Amino acid sequence: MRKILFFALALCLCYSVSFVNSASAAELKIGIFSIQEVATKSDAYKENDKKLQDTFSKEKNEIEKEQNELKTMAEALGKPEPKLTPEQLEEKQLEYVRKKRALDEKTGIFLRRVEQTERRMQQDIANVIVVAAQEYGKRNDFSLIMDATSAGVLHAVPSLDITDKILAETNKIWKENPPKPGAALPPTGAAAPAGGTK
Repeated sequence: MRKILFFALALCLCYSVSFVNSASAAELKIGIFSIQEVATKSDAYKENDKKLQDTFSKEKNEIEKEQNELKTMAEALGKPEPKLTPEQLEEKQLEYVRKKRALDEKTGIFLRRVEQTERRMQQDIANVIVVAAQEYGKRNDFSLIMDATSAGVLHAVPSLDITDKILAETNKIWKENPPKPGAALPPTGAAAPAGGTK
């Protein structure tokens, strides 16, 4: 099964996870983290990958079996039996073409279903990461939390990196309240309310 590619996290990167207050710049508490690292290490990723395997592995194996059968047919057609008449050979060639077209269509439908399922799962994970950053930021009085890659961070002191903290928060939220499939992401620019207890 193809590894999940977190292209859906590009959506997440569009959301400014910020907690700006009226404090001066000198008093800002800033944290940075890697959204992709959180996503690929999260419990949500592991669970979703297993769901993909459980959901599609049987159908994938069936398609691979048909592909191998077609390969065998193609090899046989490449070295036809001498006793075959031209008409019989032509019939076998037509049979191969029919089977290949049917398998190509079946494979295309299968891959589209896998991709659609992956997108929904990726969106769910992205949603949870955004909420996790917001909740962690509120609880710990952060003025600003941002993804290091999307923000174009070229250098930062290690103490600003809270990737492990956001990962833990993401796992906690996922375990306590996993999102419904296909849940919508927060609106662009969504920010957590100010305040919150430590």
